[in-house]
Amino acid sequence: MKQLLYMAIGAVILALLASFAGFGDQGASRAQHFASDRYFVIGGQHITVPVVALRGPGHVFNLGAHATERTNASEVSPDSYHPVQANKLDLIIREYQYTGEMLASTAICPLLKRTWSQTICQGPRRGLLRRLPEQFDLLDEGRLDLLKDYWTVGRERMLDQIGGKTPPLGVTKIGCDQHSPFCTAIVEVLPNLLAVWTISSEEKSGSKTEQIADAQGAAIVQFVRRGLGPREDKSLVDLD
Repeated sequence: MKQLLYMAIGAVILALLASFAGFGDQGASRAQHFASDRYFVIGGQHITVPVVALRGPGHVFNLGAHATERTNASEVSPDSYHPVQANKLDLIIREYQYTGEMLASTAICPLLKRTWSQTICQGPRRGLLRRLPEQFDLLDEGRLDLLKDYWTVGRERMLDQIGGKTPPLGVTKIGCDQHSPFCTAIVEVLPNLLAVWTISSEEKSGSKTEQIADAQGAAIVQFVRRGLGPREDKSLVDLD
């Protein structure tokens, strides 16, 4: 019986190795792309994130005055000396080894530059990283008006839910749908830099939602300050 089990495990391993080899140079190139860093300035704050942490193509960039453009942030030049001015970035924090179109995406993990991204890539998350929502956006406080074009599950404007005014630095604020269990949360993580995300609770008007928002907001503040700045504080991954 054990022999059959070992044979089955061996067959799975061989299949995985074959799938990795099949991607060849193309797979290695894509893994390198996903793992490479991109550099931005949002609300005057420098932000560094790997391509794999950028969610979707709808990132908003500053074209001067009040003009904006939506484009794919992963396609900007990876030049730390010339960071791109952005008004909004959509981030995703999850086990990146399962990201992309290829099984060889596990190759992303050892190529990532920062300790937090390597830790999350391999999973499971622990400590402070575990309290982060899987998705949140970074937003220039001066472009809060962009949220008027973003709708909640209950078909309400995010801008209306947060009242068009940001809370004090480090304090999380929420506004909830009237006809769904979802709420919009916002916190100023650094001067002029906001984080916006969605939370869900069966008790949208009770303390449970506020506790969830406060815990996630505090985690986001530490994560952005210690993990996404020009230099990483590697002790971030050990914080409870």
